[in-house]
Amino acid sequence: MSGMENSGNPANSGNILRDYFDSLLVETRYVGSYPAGTEFELFGRTFQTPVMTAALSHLDERVYPGARMDLARAAKANGAVFWMGVSSDDEVEEAVEAGCDVIEIIKPYADRDKFFRKLEHAKRCGVMAAGVDIDLVYKRDFTSTVDGEPLKEISGEELIDFVLEAGKLPFIVKGILSVRDAEFARQARAAGMVISHHGGVVDYAVPPLRIMEQLRQLTRQPMFLDCGIRDGLDVYKSMALGATAVSVGTTLIQALKEGKEAGAAKQIELMTKQLQRMMTVTGVKDVKNFDATVIHRRDW
Repeated sequence: MSGMENSGNPANSGNILRDYFDSLLVETRYVGSYPAGTEFELFGRTFQTPVMTAALSHLDERVYPGARMDLARAAKANGAVFWMGVSSDDEVEEAVEAGCDVIEIIKPYADRDKFFRKLEHAKRCGVMAAGVDIDLVYKRDFTSTVDGEPLKEISGEELIDFVLEAGKLPFIVKGILSVRDAEFARQARAAGMVISHHGGVVDYAVPPLRIMEQLRQLTRQPMFLDCGIRDGLDVYKSMALGATAVSVGTTLIQALKEGKEAGAAKQIELMTKQLQRMMTVTGVKDVKNFDATVIHRRDW
């Protein structure tokens, strides 16, 4: 259900996250400011915006046939990173061949051979990074399947194996929502972490943004905030509090539904402009110079 459908539910993690975002206020810093730059670097590549797509699955079935590649092209047009969720090998190859900078997130299949086959394919076809979900093993109905295929929980030792198997390909752990799990990812030498509650699969989940603030005090490892990003102001708050970049899901799905590729491209562009304006009026010259002291928490 959407946040609107759950507007009165205090357990709904999407509502909790929205309340947290909306409790964050910003001060302005005009003197000496000038138009900010939104370029950022990731794994040796330069991008025009830190507004990335989320690792969405089954877009063609959920939205309309061709939605996946429409979103991929929209990301490419804006110089943005394109993340992929559950995908066939052919779909990953299509996105890479279209010139997209792809990060593929692979499910923790109980058939670990399948996981490693998918990882090896990702390496061969030229994605910029790959990773694994750690947070979808136990869904709301306590089942552990995706498309009928069983999933299996991941141990700390396996995380190390996954990173080693990835070799030179950057490997990302998605679904971090605690310092404990972040420490496992750090010990495994993962190249980055996605801070996420996976659309609120657990009630009363701590807001990912709050966890990220704690993690930024412990590591300078790339961290990507996923869940609940609606506009460029949310992007700004996330980056001010430590995110390297953000992943946008529901907002881009809605843009696809309303305007297909052009709609998604326009939405990424709009969010980037909103981010740039907020950076400019708060004296942040580029994405390497965010200052958390600009953020204030509403206390009334």
